[in-house]
Amino acid sequence: MRIRVFISSVQKELLDERMALQILLSTDPFLAGHCVPVLFEEQPAGLQPNAQAYLELLRTCHVYLGIVWKEYGRSVDGLSATHHEYRLAQELKLPTLMTIKGDSDLGRAAETEEFIKEIKSDNHTYERFEDVEVLQERVRARLIKHIKDNYDLEPTLEQDSSARQTIRVASSFERKRLDSVSWDELDMDIAALMVSGAEEWPVENFSRETVRRTL
Repeated sequence: MRIRVFISSVQKELLDERMALQILLSTDPFLAGHCVPVLFEEQPAGLQPNAQAYLELLRTCHVYLGIVWKEYGRSVDGLSATHHEYRLAQELKLPTLMTIKGDSDLGRAAETEEFIKEIKSDNHTYERFEDVEVLQERVRARLIKHIKDNYDLEPTLEQDSSARQTIRVASSFERKRLDSVSWDELDMDIAALMVSGAEEWPVENFSRETVRRTL
């Protein structure tokens, strides 16, 4: 079984962070074999309107991964979509990994500050970060601990070394959406790893032309 990790945040404000975590879970030599990143915007829309679709998707997942920054998001029934997702994750008793961008004195929306107070009152240990590289490193460490504690699996030294190198050398454009990057700029090794993770095929099966057709 692969662990479905639901990535929850205000979408537009934290677009780069969401993409960075999707890339991490799809390309990390260890995590890619045991985790599947789940982002609501990546799912095909149903044929009937469904205001609860994002919550139904969360119910199919095994881990809740939240990201909080400044914005709270549009309220529906008194809470933002991210806050609704967090509340449902607690109701379902999902393992919860919370990350908060920036220092505590950052100017946040009042509703966001109240949301953070709720996270603290629920006794969740959260990770602070300033950039996507730190976010990837800390999320990777927490997920590896979760997998080791619950499934008695852990990465090899070679997998750890490869993962650290990939996180360190990844440039800013590699963390953006692929439709904003020209083909000539694209790092083919990272692109092949992303396609391999999405298709669940060995990366060795993907030639440059196969990656081009898939993307």
